Amino acid sequence: MPDRAEVIMMDGERTSDGFERLCRELLSEAYPEMDARWLDEQTASAMAVAADAVAAADLAADRDRREIRTAVKQALDRLRSRGLSPDEPSATIAVEGVEVAVTADASGSRYAITFQVSSQRLPVDELTGLWLTARTTSPHTTLLPVRHLAAFDEQGAASFANVRAGHWSFETLTPTWNDTIGAFPMPAVEKSAVAAATGYYAVAAPNKALFTLDDRSDAEPALEITGTVDGPRLIPIRYLDREGAARRLLVAIAPARTGAARSRTGLPSFAPGTPWEVGDYQEAGVLTAVDAPLVAESLRATDDRATLRAWRALAADARPEIGSAIEALLGES
Repeated sequence: MPDRAEVIMMDGERTSDGFERLCRELLSEAYPEMDARWLDEQTASAMAVAADAVAAADLAADRDRREIRTAVKQALDRLRSRGLSPDEPSATIAVEGVEVAVTADASGSRYAITFQVSSQRLPVDELTGLWLTARTTSPHTTLLPVRHLAAFDEQGAASFANVRAGHWSFETLTPTWNDTIGAFPMPAVEKSAVAAATGYYAVAAPNKALFTLDDRSDAEPALEITGTVDGPRLIPIRYLDREGAARRLLVAIAPARTGAARSRTGLPSFAPGTPWEVGDYQEAGVLTAVDAPLVAESLRATDDRATLRAWRALAADARPEIGSAIEALLGES
């Protein structure tokens, strides 16, 4: 009988129909003399007990998740007050039975910063899906303030690479949307940031792409993406506009003749201070005919020749129906 239970649980399949069928079969084999009515009653009772157990487990997991994430946030607040810099490159802070250890190791003129969360009371794997953003304050970052992103893994570890020297501060960042596999939640742009004298706001993603938001005074903000790719790729973007509606765009990026790959897109009605996210590099094959309207909207937002060339290169790798649609749209632009 254990083998049968394992089959039903395989690949996360935990349907109520499968569990109900298993309960009835187990009861029927254990009590072959009982009639169908008794089996129905006992199966219903077992289902109710199981549902209560699942609900209690979900509540406990939600409580654990809230508690450990709150503890980490409080530890980061204390770390901000205490300070972390090349002069004080390590710290260990304990909050409510949760210990957060952070170390910064020099790597040339930059630093690698590692977080490790441990707890005897709470499961650290509840941090999975929670992100950290690192910000450096120093005279060298005034022209282009860059924030770095890192995600906690199931062991409660997160790390940043290639961080400039300076005074470091960290914040937690929770994804806004549920379907965020392969996406990076971006730190909200302070409403004063794009209006500052530099006019720039940049985020370094874990895939080594740099996303720079440029406020062009009276025009819509533009997002420039710099990275390294070995072929034409897509980068999805999602943000909330000034009306609070979710907007989606795609940006094509392709290898440059020299130097890093660069692409640029407008962000119609982008609202600073609201949630936004970017996706990891994707190949042209992910596009289907359903994406044609999104492709058209994305091409209309594109505002430089390098990105248009990237779209043309991507059309050659896309499905025929998408490739021809891209070529037609490029012909209109």
